[in-house]
Amino acid sequence: MGVIKKIGDEYFIEFFARGLKYQQKAGMDRAAAQALLDDIEAKIARGEAAMIVRDVDVDIFLADFCEYTQKRFPPKTARRFISLYEHFTSFLNSHAPSIAKLSSVTPQVVEQYKTFLAKTSAKPRVINLTLILLRYVFEYSRKLGYLNDNPTFHLQFLPHTTFRCQQDEPKINEILRTFPQEIQEVCRLILLTGLTRDEAIGLRWEDINLQERKVNIAHPARNALGESKLLPHEIPLDFDAVSFLEKLKGKKKRNERFVFAGLSEGCRGNVKESFYPALRNIFAKKIIEKHVTLLRLQEILGLDDIAKVLRYAPFDKDSVKGDLGWL
Repeated sequence: MGVIKKIGDEYFIEFFARGLKYQQKAGMDRAAAQALLDDIEAKIARGEAAMIVRDVDVDIFLADFCEYTQKRFPPKTARRFISLYEHFTSFLNSHAPSIAKLSSVTPQVVEQYKTFLAKTSAKPRVINLTLILLRYVFEYSRKLGYLNDNPTFHLQFLPHTTFRCQQDEPKINEILRTFPQEIQEVCRLILLTGLTRDEAIGLRWEDINLQERKVNIAHPARNALGESKLLPHEIPLDFDAVSFLEKLKGKKKRNERFVFAGLSEGCRGNVKESFYPALRNIFAKKIIEKHVTLLRLQEILGLDDIAKVLRYAPFDKDSVKGDLGWL
């Protein structure tokens, strides 16, 4: 059963055919929109769905995507997508007013948008983030079946300095050997999972599912003021992480609730505060090297804003294709 939606002063119809969702502009009159919807549904009932063209108006699709982002992403990331929608729509209205359908947004149009962004004196980092967000928008359109190709896959990002870990993993392992055993274990868990120091120290066995290979951080650790910059998040465990946790579990005493129940306050102070984020950064870089998307990395780390993981991205045309399981 189709529906009629009103966006601004215009009506749009939405219906399903051949297992896909279709959206179409229907004018300023609701009665005319209803008549159009009735006609299309009659064609579908008669088996004439093949006559229906699979395309969508740009403004309908982008408005639909913004509605989707508010349900799917943390508020800060959703607001970034909404700002992109407003900015990209403004660009099309002023520089390519003839473009009405999503299929008309070609790689050349995206390249023009990139050039337009560069002329606004925006920093390369901001422009690259905008282009990455646009890439995800068009990938969503591919998932819905509106496009066969993502026009942003053909562009080059601007030169941009990415994050470089001050310590590589061999150097980190060398440093770890100078720490007490219990601190070494906390640090190795962070290297394998990307947990923060407080999350690792406060980790409970009930948060870990070794069979399904995941850690569920339902209540991120908070500081002395009760604040947390992280969201609840779920961390997948690879083979090395599972093996390490099984080893720790084999040493735990009966009825111990916390993974590091015996960790003393004195040991916690033996490590500089800056060392723990370095471990987390190494984990993030390894995840990116496996072609996991920035949005997926954001979820794994429990961050509320995709801009916070931008520092890890190598900017080449294939860098954020990755696993599109975020959709």
